[in-house]
Amino acid sequence: MNGSNFILQKVNKVFSEVKWRVLKQESMSTDPDRLDLIVFGATGYTGKCAVKNLVSLSKQYNVKWGIAGRNLAALQNSLKWASDKTGENLIDIPIVIADLKTESSILIMAKKCRVLLNCVGPYTWYGETVVKACIEAKTHHLDITGEPYFMEHIQYEYNLRAQESEVYIVSACGIETLPLDMGVLMLQDMFEGQPNSMDCYISFGYEGSKRQKGAALHTGTWDSALLIGKMEDKRKEIHRKLYPTGLKQFDPLPEPRAPVHKFNSRYCVEAIIGPDQSVISRTQQYLYENQGRRPVPFKSYFMLPYWLLAWGFYIAALVFLMLTKFNPFCILLSKFPQLYSFGMVSREGPREDELEFFKMKTVIQATGWESKTSKKDKTMQLTLKCSDPGYNFTSTILIMAGITLLKETEHLPAKGGVFTPGALFYKTNIMDELCKQGLTIEKEMKT
Repeated sequence: MNGSNFILQKVNKVFSEVKWRVLKQESMSTDPDRLDLIVFGATGYTGKCAVKNLVSLSKQYNVKWGIAGRNLAALQNSLKWASDKTGENLIDIPIVIADLKTESSILIMAKKCRVLLNCVGPYTWYGETVVKACIEAKTHHLDITGEPYFMEHIQYEYNLRAQESEVYIVSACGIETLPLDMGVLMLQDMFEGQPNSMDCYISFGYEGSKRQKGAALHTGTWDSALLIGKMEDKRKEIHRKLYPTGLKQFDPLPEPRAPVHKFNSRYCVEAIIGPDQSVISRTQQYLYENQGRRPVPFKSYFMLPYWLLAWGFYIAALVFLMLTKFNPFCILLSKFPQLYSFGMVSREGPREDELEFFKMKTVIQATGWESKTSKKDKTMQLTLKCSDPGYNFTSTILIMAGITLLKETEHLPAKGGVFTPGALFYKTNIMDELCKQGLTIEKEMKT
């Protein structure tokens, strides 16, 4: 055995022994020594990004953290991977073994932290067990789901229980929704008049001459999209129970748009698959009920460069939603994601060397009036931009949501409950903190 191999084996042995000493304390009460944050699902695509980003953010904001999952070796590998990426020694980061097949282990994990960052999806399948454990353990729960059925089901079933335990349960804490939800509220506050409608235009692309060579999405995102379509009818049932009289609306309602329309020289298609409508409408309703704020109708759209591409995208989305209603098609779509997504989705996820060049731009446009007149005479825009949005920056948003929850308790609603991001973080500085981590915000007035 040469010297380098011997040293490597000794390091691995020490690493394993340190973590096993932590694991042997599983049955002990840890309330006085709870970690601030635990990343559950730290071996998944987004979970690994969260581990890497927590290395620097934990120092910047002085939080104690650990990781959790079902496989010790895989969790150790995640720490080694993050250590290689950051150059930091992560030998002392606590590991908790938690398996969704054993609910007692999920409860033990929840009792070890103040805030659980749940990266295990699809959440329609796996999320409810974790939420229940967090409520019992009096631990706040944040996740990055984009599945409207799961979010509204959890709100309906667990809001009162979360209030009784005085914990916050918050979904959609990723790039897809949290900045948009908060951005809509920011634009409402800045409008200096009465906004009557909000439209959001989302575009993606690679910087400069860079081009995508591998997949753009991981299969976890694909499976969540399948569940959005499959569970839509059940979501509507839950929604009617949550809001028996419907969501509050004020006249005049915005005029309906064609399936494809033009904005800023690009062709726009309504985002019929995704969480934005569910989340933002519930935020608007919450603030209407609790603060008397006039809710604003909202729609989100994807921006595409060509008319034919936009119509193709729209038709493909409709077909996708239709196929998700039938189990045999769902099984096929889930089993062969790369084939049915034309290479856009893979089990390996996007290539690491491409992610930093991938950009996201979101334009939120508010239309309304400056004073009480019969004619809309004012338009304002708020533009949000970031790099590597899908997984890396999503994990940063999730972490910052957890840190904000811990550090700005005086700015949160008094009691616990199930919240949308905007309803919970409305009065906090989370958007300022996200700007420190790479989000850019631009404001433009158009009258």
